[in-house]
Amino acid sequence: MLDAGLLDETRGLLDQYEPQLKAMQTLGYRESIMHLQGGMSYPDMVALIQTRTRHYAKRQLTWLRKDSETFWVDSFNESGRVKRFIDDLIHR
Repeated sequence: MLDAGLLDETRGLLDQYEPQLKAMQTLGYRESIMHLQGGMSYPDMVALIQTRTRHYAKRQLTWLRKDSETFWVDSFNESGRVKRFIDDLIHR
């Protein structure tokens, strides 16, 4: 996110929107705003984004594991199976 220009994007958004806007409190933006406003160092911001991203991913996996309709595959080893599944969904 940072290599793709997160801080520049956040600066541009702050020129247009208030930092309290709910959309500005999402993963990455909240931490970038804190850094840009002097509330934390760059290394601390990076560490916090990494930690919160891992926590978010864990919550997603927990939710998906409870969903009986989730279809788990090893896409690297089962790409043919994935393609057939998608083709079947499209052509129903």
